Amino acid sequence: MNKTTKKIVSLRNSFEALQEAEKRRQLAALDAPGVFVQAKPLSKTERTRWQKAKRKPGRPRQGAGAKVISLSVERKLLLEADALARQRGLSRAQFFALGLRRMLTNPLAG
Repeated sequence: MNKTTKKIVSLRNSFEALQEAEKRRQLAALDAPGVFVQAKPLSKTERTRWQKAKRKPGRPRQGAGAKVISLSVERKLLLEADALARQRGLSRAQFFALGLRRMLTNPLAG
């Protein structure tokens, strides 16, 4: 169950726990004329802020950002690379980026 579903279930349970008179009072307030009249379309600024708030945070940008690439690597070599990366506490991407940096700074090392 995701967060939204849990929240809806929690709200429903809270409402169901109310006394009948309180339930009727809350429902009457929602049925009152003018409830939807109070709502208005978002302004351009409000819409921009809403879209920004809705967005997922994503990954932090490092340097000029990242470019996703497709790379073919022999399976056994990839297993060895992943094992070494794990030993050193690096992700696969960090491991390959470190190797690229080393080759770029010292091309004769390879």
